[in-house]
Amino acid sequence: MIKLVEPVIERQISNIFADKKFSKKLMKEFVNSTEEFSPEKRELYKNLIKKIYLKWVPLLDEVRREAIEELEK
Repeated sequence: MIKLVEPVIERQISNIFADKKFSKKLMKEFVNSTEEFSPEKRELYKNLIKKIYLKWVPLLDEVRREAIEELEK
C-alpha cells in the first residue's frame, strides 16, 4: 500500500513546489534533510504538510463515507 501512495505524495509535493522549480536531486535532499528541524525547516515542513493535508482531506472524507456505506450494507 505504501508503495502505491509514495508516487502520489511525490507528485503532490512536486505540484506544490512546481513554481519553485525543485529538481529531483533537490527534492531528495529536501526529503533527506528531515533529521534536524531548525525553526526554518519546521515552518517549511509544516506548510508543506498543511498543503498536502488540505488537498487530501476531502478525498479521504469521501473514501471514509463510501467505506462506511459499504460496511452498513
